[in-house]
Amino acid sequence: MTKQQSINSYKAKGYTAISNNLSGIYTDVLVKGSTVVRIGDDPGYPHFARLILSTSSGLKNVVKIFLHSEPLGIVNDLNFNGEYSITETELLTAMSQQESENYQTWALTALNEIRQGKKPATDPFGLVNDIDILFVYARNNNLHIDLVCPKNVMKRGNDFIILDPFF
Repeated sequence: MTKQQSINSYKAKGYTAISNNLSGIYTDVLVKGSTVVRIGDDPGYPHFARLILSTSSGLKNVVKIFLHSEPLGIVNDLNFNGEYSITETELLTAMSQQESENYQTWALTALNEIRQGKKPATDPFGLVNDIDILFVYARNNNLHIDLVCPKNVMKRGNDFIILDPFF
């Protein structure tokens, strides 16, 4: 099944496409009730999904994944055969404008400290342990961390949740 056929299949099941989804190039986002489906060929997201689904990752404040598949094979930078991934996740809430500004200010300093192997002085978002794990994973898999941008962190109730850490 091609990427477009998968998108059409979800639409036929009542999912609605979100046109302004901020999920990056080549990613389609569809929503139905409290489930979000990301269909895309960005190689960073399948890495994240596979890490979350592994029982030994240690990640705590990350999006809940209900299903992840790569129908045409592992998604990578080459994508010779139109490889793409389908990931069903929970629906999260965007941070408020003030929370986004506070997060970005904190993240600019904290991510540099973590990159240098230091523990940030503060952790007002409860994400430092998860970010440490993601930095190690990114380094070991030639990925880049994309967590300064507030759109990659959302909320589940009062908890801040990492949604999309890699590019």
